[in-house]
Amino acid sequence: MNKFLNNTRSTENETPVSRKIRNTILILCLGIVLGTFSKFLDNTASNALPFIFEYLDVRNFLGRFAVWLLIALCIAIYSRSSLRASLNVFVFFVGMVSSYYIYSNYVAGFLPKSYAMIWVGFTAICCPYMVWCRAIFYK
Repeated sequence: MNKFLNNTRSTENETPVSRKIRNTILILCLGIVLGTFSKFLDNTASNALPFIFEYLDVRNFLGRFAVWLLIALCIAIYSRSSLRASLNVFVFFVGMVSSYYIYSNYVAGFLPKSYAMIWVGFTAICCPYMVWCRAIFYK
């Protein structure tokens, strides 16, 4: 099994370390921006948003579980190796979940701890799953 998984991964030696670090930081920033934007949309009245957000129903779109899983899967697929996929997806969810609940606590004034624990658990579990998806579906 290990031989099969190693054949599906590309080697990472051709990518400089500075580029790996930059990509991971950019993915962290993407998670922070999307988490903050999602919570901002949750706390803003729909008639106060621009018409395009209301027309495209962006606040409900970002409130769905599947869109976050799709973004994580895209990050995992475009990572150069399974280890990088795991790290990048983990960093994305850490940024997204932390910014979402920091905004919720300090700006919105409430923190649903039980719901936050679900997302923290998902963040811890999603990394091995994304690596498995990348190893099986992307060669």
